[in-house]
Amino acid sequence: MEEKLEKTVSREEMADTLEKLAAQLRSGSAQIEQQVRQVPKNLEMKLHVKEKKGRVRYKVEWHWSSLEDYDEAARGQLLEQRQSFKQIKKNLAITFKQLKRALPETVSPDDTVVQEFMVSTRAFVALAEPEWRQPAEEFMGHLENLLRALESGQRESVLHEMTDLENRMVACHREFR
Repeated sequence: MEEKLEKTVSREEMADTLEKLAAQLRSGSAQIEQQVRQVPKNLEMKLHVKEKKGRVRYKVEWHWSSLEDYDEAARGQLLEQRQSFKQIKKNLAITFKQLKRALPETVSPDDTVVQEFMVSTRAFVALAEPEWRQPAEEFMGHLENLLRALESGQRESVLHEMTDLENRMVACHREFR
């Protein structure tokens, strides 16, 4: 579930929107995808304000767990999926570090590390949220390029693709965390 609104508005319209959200929070119920949802007494909140290169940016974020809104079976499945995804991300990070560590020493790292990285990457992509699809596909493209470079023993290409993979990972993390 996701709702997104991007448009240019007057400061009065922006204030009205924020006031409507504030009223929902105060009342303890929020309209989310044509459903009225209960808002708990305590929320996790982030407020970030920065000026950079002549632009001021405000980011206000709040969230709460909605797990109690699910029946027991659905809640269990969601928690299991969350744990699985966390483990996949952890494995992906570990195998990427192993691969990165092995490359300065040799152009052909241990096949086991390469295979584990491929398995973790494919598992991650399979569980990726829809909005992550394009960056995930780009990542898979760099992985395929890396595999070709490893097969041909082209050291410069291998190092280049590792840099591309790392840059894609960092960009995804910044954009989607």
